[in-house]
Amino acid sequence: MLVDQLMSPHPLTVGPEATVEQCASLLLSENVDLLPVVDSQENLIGLVSESNLFVALVDQHRRQDPVSLFMNRQFVAIESTAPLATVVDQFVLHQVRYLPVLQNGKLVGVVQRREILKMFDQRSPNRLFSTT
Repeated sequence: MLVDQLMSPHPLTVGPEATVEQCASLLLSENVDLLPVVDSQENLIGLVSESNLFVALVDQHRRQDPVSLFMNRQFVAIESTAPLATVVDQFVLHQVRYLPVLQNGKLVGVVQRREILKMFDQRSPNRLFSTT
């Protein structure tokens, strides 16, 4: 199984010029924990999470600042052709909950650690292993 079979395609993204306030609103309204930040060519240039925004939101003078000032520029991503074992290794090695999925350097999806866990849940119709 490859990561492109597990990922959520077409993730919600923002540009680097989006404001802190806009990103916080988007995180809440879409019930997501992370927003990939992409440039005009859909290249992944950063990730912004709730914790990135806390610092700016407490200072009302910073709420209109661009998210590019607060995003993580160092992140782990995975290629869309990576096998499940590589995905699991990356989650364990880097202790992250989300991995952006790239194809030819462009963001094509996001895979969540939770989706991998669901595959091992006996209640899941998509589980990897049968107990019978």
